[in-house]
Amino acid sequence: MGIGMLAVLFVAPLTIYRASQFAPDQRSCIKLAHTIQDGGQVPLKDRFDCWTISEFPTLVWLQRPPQYTFPRNDDGTRSIVVKEPSSRRPVNLNNWLSEHIDQRIGYMKAFYGWLFDGVTHWIRVLLNAVEAVFVGTPWIVTSLMIIMAAVKLAGSRMGVFTAAVLLYLALFGFWQTAMSTISLTVAATVICVVAGLPLGIWVAKSKVGAAVVTPMLDIMQTIPSFVYLLPAVAFFSVGKPPGILATIIFAMPPMVRLTALGIQHVPASTKEAALAFGASPSQLLLKVELPLALPSIMAGVNQVVMLSLSMVVIAAIIGAGGMGFIVVDALARTQVGRGILAGIGIALIAMMIDRVVQKVNRM
Repeated sequence: MGIGMLAVLFVAPLTIYRASQFAPDQRSCIKLAHTIQDGGQVPLKDRFDCWTISEFPTLVWLQRPPQYTFPRNDDGTRSIVVKEPSSRRPVNLNNWLSEHIDQRIGYMKAFYGWLFDGVTHWIRVLLNAVEAVFVGTPWIVTSLMIIMAAVKLAGSRMGVFTAAVLLYLALFGFWQTAMSTISLTVAATVICVVAGLPLGIWVAKSKVGAAVVTPMLDIMQTIPSFVYLLPAVAFFSVGKPPGILATIIFAMPPMVRLTALGIQHVPASTKEAALAFGASPSQLLLKVELPLALPSIMAGVNQVVMLSLSMVVIAAIIGAGGMGFIVVDALARTQVGRGILAGIGIALIAMMIDRVVQKVNRM
């Protein structure tokens, strides 16, 4: 009762006061703090309002960091030029850290641009190879290849559904953009599988790997999808390569997690029997653990494909193109019908790929 009464005595007056006053906005409170820093007089009521009924007060003020530029010399090298900030007034923690991050990104782009250019080059090479199959091939050949693959992997009924999906895309004029979207999805999926499978094995086999990779996967799966576009644009400009990189970061965690989960759930008795018959660690992995973990790994591949397809659509905002561009453009022009038709096409592509992958997983 005593603690409850103290809580009411503390909460009730501030709540009643807040309900009867106009709370100042954060910008007004920052101006008030600057006035205090400059030695000006501020009414006590304004100070009280900013500390109690406005947003959380700014507790940390830091000197604005110097500004760095990285001009190119005559011999092609870069130099660092330091310039004092134009304003000596302190800034809050948000602005201070944001400016430091921007400067570090500028430094990395200036001195390690060759690395980002190399990554962009190899992603473009892979994407060009995939697009040569889906986009550069005549539509008759491409459609027959896709239908035959669906029939071979998932049966004749899936072949009929695939043919219906391709007919929808063709009739509504989405063929080229749909093939471009599939190309982006395939390229991102290939990279996710190639990179995620070894990472999943490391996480399953090593406590250090689990301790290092698991928090990174948690962050990658928690951050909103649009946030992945920021580092991609910052380091790799705009276009299809940064769109694929953002897609990779977004779609890789399920591949790593499900690979590690499948290997960890291999029965201990099976592994002991393999070791008893003289299997080496590599033989144990390749001939026992990976085959038994294959259903979980294929489930990871399925998740990667679905997440890649969803992120590729979002990546159209930074110039990735494909069906996502039609949706974004329809949203900007308020063309509801066009956007709905493109959205249905994306959903049909996702269903087609998902059914085929699931059927392969059951085989």
